[in-house]
Amino acid sequence: MSWNPETRIKKLALAYHTGWEYAPGSREAGSVLTDLFVDMMRDNQERYKNIWEKHRQEFLAVIPPQECKEHRLKTGLAVRVSGESHGGRLARKSRVYLAPEEGSPMYFAAQEQIQLTAARLVCAIYQKGLCAWQTYLGSRDGTQDAFGIPLFQAVGTQLCHPVFCWYFQGLCCSKASVRFRVEFDKQPDSESFWEDRILPGSWTISDGTNAYPLEWLQSKDGCVIQGDTPAFAGNLEEIRYELCLEIPGEEELSSVWLEILCGEISFIEEDACREPELCLTAAGACDGKRLLPFTDEPDTAACCYLACDAAGALKGMEAAFRFTEKYQTEENPPPPVPREYRKLYKKYPWLKVSSLNMQEWRVRETVWEYFDGSLWRELPGSREWKIGCRPGESAERLFRWKVPKDIRPCSVEGEEHIYIRLRPVRVDNAYAACYRKEIPVLENFCLEISERRIQPTERKLPDVSEAGQSRMYLGFDREITCDNRWYADSKCVAFSAGQIKGRAERFGREAFWVELECREPIVLSCLYANYVEILELSEEGEPRNFDVKLPMGTVFHVETDRFGVLDAVSVYDGRGTVPWKERQWRRSFPAGFGRVVSVSDINVLVQNRYPPVKVFSCEYIEKDRELAVVLEHSADRGALQKLLPEIGEWLEETLHQTGLLWLSDCRVACMIKDAGFEAVPGEELTKCGREE
Repeated sequence: MSWNPETRIKKLALAYHTGWEYAPGSREAGSVLTDLFVDMMRDNQERYKNIWEKHRQEFLAVIPPQECKEHRLKTGLAVRVSGESHGGRLARKSRVYLAPEEGSPMYFAAQEQIQLTAARLVCAIYQKGLCAWQTYLGSRDGTQDAFGIPLFQAVGTQLCHPVFCWYFQGLCCSKASVRFRVEFDKQPDSESFWEDRILPGSWTISDGTNAYPLEWLQSKDGCVIQGDTPAFAGNLEEIRYELCLEIPGEEELSSVWLEILCGEISFIEEDACREPELCLTAAGACDGKRLLPFTDEPDTAACCYLACDAAGALKGMEAAFRFTEKYQTEENPPPPVPREYRKLYKKYPWLKVSSLNMQEWRVRETVWEYFDGSLWRELPGSREWKIGCRPGESAERLFRWKVPKDIRPCSVEGEEHIYIRLRPVRVDNAYAACYRKEIPVLENFCLEISERRIQPTERKLPDVSEAGQSRMYLGFDREITCDNRWYADSKCVAFSAGQIKGRAERFGREAFWVELECREPIVLSCLYANYVEILELSEEGEPRNFDVKLPMGTVFHVETDRFGVLDAVSVYDGRGTVPWKERQWRRSFPAGFGRVVSVSDINVLVQNRYPPVKVFSCEYIEKDRELAVVLEHSADRGALQKLLPEIGEWLEETLHQTGLLWLSDCRVACMIKDAGFEAVPGEELTKCGREE
């Protein structure tokens, strides 16, 4: 049998007054309008959007009007205070007035006593682990109106990131390139760590004037750091070097690496064999492949200078000269006696010149010396180590010597280096007319440096205890106390004694610091000092008109005993809307039909009771038996924050008493739609329903 919706709709008035129960799926009065309206909305919501409002008005017209009690206007102010008023107190019930351009002043009273402060937020710093960012640096015009502060978010100017510094004496002196094997005292548990976990960041080494990047190499065989350092080749005096590992904020350093780097570290320079930087003799400069230390005319004035810059960083350690000692022979025999002189010399032998006899021209004694900055001093044990005393022999020679701690560079023939010189002390027959020379020749001359382990003399490392911590610091230009009240977004804030850390310097910023507990990332849209709620003073016989609008930013005037009249600005409109009586709303038609499940249904309920509030979405979570309602405010999010508990309790009670049977024991969770994020629960209002 066909049915006429119009006929059924007419029965709604009867259902409204008789209190018929709604049966899901029934075509009897009480269900037709709702079912029909939902179906029509699915077909063409835009076309039928006015039908619901039309019928709502028809039913509301039959409800007798309810008298509303007068509610006085209530709002919150941020009092502006100068330095002279800092630390003073605003008494409870202090008079506040608003002087509009037209009409008579409106008078209010402060609802609590507060301590006044002239402190201004100058910076906000977020520290996460070993990194820190300056998320807010005070407003340019010196005011604090309408600013945003990212809290617990890694944004803004980066102030700090992990930096590890080790300092060494003479680590790279005279080195145009470096290569060190790195060993750590602390080792990871897994042997595959060195292959899988590459150390992030960049290495640099500096002598205070020049800085060079280094390359980090890592394999299962160990870690190596190397690079070119051309300017360090000219560093002959002992210099302090800084080896730095810098981890950028965008790269993550694991806790294992942090523990390893904060332990003991050693740099190992492997065995090296190198030619002297320069060899100077009386004959000029030459290399170490074939060296005549005393030229081909050895005498006590001849010296051989060997530039050993590589030994500059080995003070107090042992080095060695390795070479092959050979000899070249040169003879200058006496000239042959003329035949006509032979008989004469035979008859008169005293006429024969004895100095023309063949003599051995030889280096008998040598000494190794170094320069101490003013004098040439003998290397210990060098006299027992002689060159040129074994003519005719060819052999490998090795001279080990301990690098003196007072060795200094000097200039020889315009070349400044660290020199070791070889000087002949005694030469036989150096000026004989007829001679046989055994001239020393040193071939393949090189300086050998054995492996050495170098440990830093000083370290500057991050604080390991901060690695797993997150902190938010707010820096003020004046001292603040626990009695100061602040307005932040939608609530009043007072910092506890544990949060107030006092004046200090953090990350190069001098301020009075407050430390906030770790929370989820949010953007704090405002932080107003000296927050106080005010209530309008009633005037007998002159009830206030509730159509008065007080937008945020309205300027008020506060009367004080000590500081005269102070200006204040409204930070939210706390007036809201005068609520209807519960009996009226229980008779309201949407709840009477029982279908309070769609966004439109909930929105009608909420907007009639709280006009500025709009339902963004609602969802029934069957598993938790909870109706999640996401709300938004047309003007003031702070006002909505305060209304959340009231809205949640009222909406839940409405569902329990007049809603569908399957909603009779559900909970209601009201949440605020947060700009830039998904809908998040209001603070302390995750569950607005009754306790189980």
